[in-house]
Amino acid sequence: MPLPDSLRSCSALLLLCAMSVPATAAEPPGVAIVELFTSEGCSSCPAADRVLAQIVSQQAKSKVPVYGLVFHVDYWDRLGWPDRFAHRRYTERQQLYARVLESDRVYTPQMIVNGRTEFVGSNTKLADLAIQHARAAAPQVAVQASLLRLDKDKVRVRYDLDKLVTGTVLNVALVETDLTTNVRRGENSGATLKHANTVRAWQTVDPPSGRTDHVELTVPKDLRHDHSRVIVYIQNRETMEVLGAAQTDLLSLAKTDEK
Repeated sequence: MPLPDSLRSCSALLLLCAMSVPATAAEPPGVAIVELFTSEGCSSCPAADRVLAQIVSQQAKSKVPVYGLVFHVDYWDRLGWPDRFAHRRYTERQQLYARVLESDRVYTPQMIVNGRTEFVGSNTKLADLAIQHARAAAPQVAVQASLLRLDKDKVRVRYDLDKLVTGTVLNVALVETDLTTNVRRGENSGATLKHANTVRAWQTVDPPSGRTDHVELTVPKDLRHDHSRVIVYIQNRETMEVLGAAQTDLLSLAKTDEK
């Protein structure tokens, strides 16, 4: 897929921003939220899925605060293959980004880093630069996430913020990795697609009621707990800039209880 003019200008700006970040041997202090909007019915999307999977794999190994979320949009479903992970809410989220970022369209695969930088999701170089730039500055809000309760159909997540910031929303996402789909129709017919950090449940708290509170998410019946985690991140409501983020594995509650 060729890069649209609006994204070329965005890419040039991103390159300038990345060049302005001083090189340092120390680990940068910031966090990066990497959101990928994709669909199993889109032939351009598997390459972006692989880029996101690599980001998730690197985070798992290095433990750096770079958190990937994959939102499956539903507007491809009518073209021959209904994506089992697609939801209208995720399409609406992508449309919200288009309005805030003053983009003239929505498309797949689209990657957005820290709510402010968007580009074609299969572009590894731009992804690396955007993450580097996002992590160059310390987060404006320190976020902690932990699990309070895990049942068959519900998970209760506690969040702790070091401060409240006016005009923010808090997002809580339950994601599952290492998912596989054998696509039988549509543009990817005959392909076996692999997904990392697919959003399986989602809730937005607008605004956060306090520095410490909890959110309950409905757990899909087929969710594998040992392949799932919860990502919590806070954004500016108007600009969508990510101010802070944290992650916890879904099995961390059971591990804590064992201790």
